[in-house]
Amino acid sequence: MSAKWPSVSAHDEAERLSQRYRTSGDVNALRGAAHEYMRAASMGGERRRLCYDLKEASGTAWELYETEPELWALDQAISAGRAAAGMVREPLTWIAVVTVVGAALRAKYEVTGERPLLQESITALRSACAALPAGSPEPAVIQHLVVALRLAYKDCGAVDLLVEAVGWGRVAAGVPDRLQIDALLRLAGNLSLLSDKMGDIAPLGEARRAAGQAVRLATTRAERSECLAHLSNTLRHLFMVTGDIGALREAVRTRTEAISLCDHPGKRSVHVMTLSGLHKSLREQTE
Repeated sequence: MSAKWPSVSAHDEAERLSQRYRTSGDVNALRGAAHEYMRAASMGGERRRLCYDLKEASGTAWELYETEPELWALDQAISAGRAAAGMVREPLTWIAVVTVVGAALRAKYEVTGERPLLQESITALRSACAALPAGSPEPAVIQHLVVALRLAYKDCGAVDLLVEAVGWGRVAAGVPDRLQIDALLRLAGNLSLLSDKMGDIAPLGEARRAAGQAVRLATTRAERSECLAHLSNTLRHLFMVTGDIGALREAVRTRTEAISLCDHPGKRSVHVMTLSGLHKSLREQTE
């Protein structure tokens, strides 16, 4: 019996710290919760409690890494998540655990450049997406896969990975939730890249529509400015490929509006430089 008490104590402390983080936003509390959940899990105990502690040790560590990128947290998110995935029985919980593992593996690849990490990330995230209930796509899960596939494409140039990223991106972009704008912008970028790779202008038209939808969904000044900038980039790309001067004029208009809504000095200066280049291209076409 005595061996179980420290685990119970660590678990309770982890729960307390996790709740403190949720109410106060104190990152040190989140860090402490990640440590305590892992300590509780390392002491073993009843299967259901152990599975819960491993899941939380992984999830809190990943959340910490997204806030404060500490490599130990990334390693814990992976190791605890792998262990939890082998124990979880509830399908949606399993998907959530595997998604964290896949996202953390991708993030570690971005730090280390080790290709096997990215390959394992894609395998895990594909499994999570395949396990989603029919008719219930989960954009957060899907977008992690889209990001990993895009990275893999950049690494090896295999166009089938980019095509897969676009396919999953369409699914995520079609779900009306808080991540829809990000999904639409990511889809637009991948479609533009696919257009170049395939030598086909059709994906550019779809990219234009995706970026335009993101603009319509934007609600804040900053959000709308970012979406307009993405749309402007897509329109400039369309002009460069097709010579469509109407697309160039619209690129100028949307970039000008993006500047008017941008309150970030650094981003604003980039927008101004880009607009200058667009005006130069427009003059060259009309002189």
